[in-house]
Amino acid sequence: MKKLFFLNFALVAFSSFYFQNAVAQFPSNWLLPTLVDTVHSSALVFNSDLSINGQGITNQLGYKIFSSNTIETKVFENVDKRLSGENMVAGLDYTNGFQYTLNKKSSKWPGNTAWQIGFADKQHVDTKLKSDHLRLAMFGNNYSGFESGTQAFGSMQFNFLRYQELSIGYLHNYASGIATSLNISYLNGEQFFALNGNNVSLVTDKTDDQLYLNVNGEMDRTSKTNKGFMAMNGSGFSLSTSYSFDFKADSTKIRCTLFAQDIGLIKWNAQSQHLRLDTATIWSGVYVDNLLDLNDSTFSDALPDSLDETLNTWNSKSYSTILPGWIGLKMSTTFGKHTSTLLFSYRYNANYNLGISYIHHYAFSEKNSLIAMTSIGGYGNFDIGLGYAQQLGENFTLTLGTRNIEGLFLPSKSMGISYFLSFKYMMK
Repeated sequence: MKKLFFLNFALVAFSSFYFQNAVAQFPSNWLLPTLVDTVHSSALVFNSDLSINGQGITNQLGYKIFSSNTIETKVFENVDKRLSGENMVAGLDYTNGFQYTLNKKSSKWPGNTAWQIGFADKQHVDTKLKSDHLRLAMFGNNYSGFESGTQAFGSMQFNFLRYQELSIGYLHNYASGIATSLNISYLNGEQFFALNGNNVSLVTDKTDDQLYLNVNGEMDRTSKTNKGFMAMNGSGFSLSTSYSFDFKADSTKIRCTLFAQDIGLIKWNAQSQHLRLDTATIWSGVYVDNLLDLNDSTFSDALPDSLDETLNTWNSKSYSTILPGWIGLKMSTTFGKHTSTLLFSYRYNANYNLGISYIHHYAFSEKNSLIAMTSIGGYGNFDIGLGYAQQLGENFTLTLGTRNIEGLFLPSKSMGISYFLSFKYMMK
């Protein structure tokens, strides 16, 4: 049997659920061109992109939660060894969509222009926890590092957002080599949930079977009944823009792109709910025989009356959410069959650390190329990825790969699972 504590385990289990069922180290535009295609008249691109990464939690723990009734102590100990800092962050992004591009050359507007229309379904999860939150979820109040008495666990955050995006925009190349792009999107807000625990503390006593828990914070969520793909619980707008130019360093030509992506907000309707958490309670925890049998009643039946009453005092209200937007700089240079790209990216309102990535393309021929990449920061520590692009026939190009090879080969020492898949049809 496993003794689990609700607030911390809920965060770990919910993140692990999306880890198995799906958020990104890179913004979703990292594979898109910064120059208009002057060879083809139009193109249709379907893409799917999944990225889950985090500090502390390992792939091995995620596999065990969903594939075994028992999690060995060694698995928890491997995670504990990775908790070197006080704070840990994790994130998930899952995007599926398409984009149609029409390339046009106009005598009235010098240069080449590509007009774009697209649709995407986007899911985002991010969390920021203290390392002790995770230790409490894994070891309970018997963890050797917890002293008897009041244990302050500080703040915690968890955010889940899903929305659909309908966008229209353009990419324009000027004769000077400068290129600009602008996309404006209408957003359908499908689902949102946020937990902000400003202060969490409890009295730990290794000889006691009860928790003395104090929680201060707030929670927000959209309608519990209006769910499912394209459910309309809010609406909003966003824009994405870029500015590209060339410069020379000695004899090397470098293509630079400054970009901002997903800058906007969603206003949720009046059926959305807000809950203020400010409670102190005594709780005996909950015993679980099988992690796969967890459901709402597992916890609700075991909650103390004071906490159960607090969790049922939601107030309906409308509020707005700022999107987790990207800003960054991409620098690329091509020499022979090689193209090297250095990417600096930051994501605000997403518990995201500054990310630095190096991406290298090697063209075996005009029809196929290898993509190798490495990155630090973001939601992870150090990531290594590989991809491959293949032209199929005259008009099709397939690109696929992963950013997290280390998560596949070292599951007990790292976390990271991802793939990117793009299918492009070009018309002459």
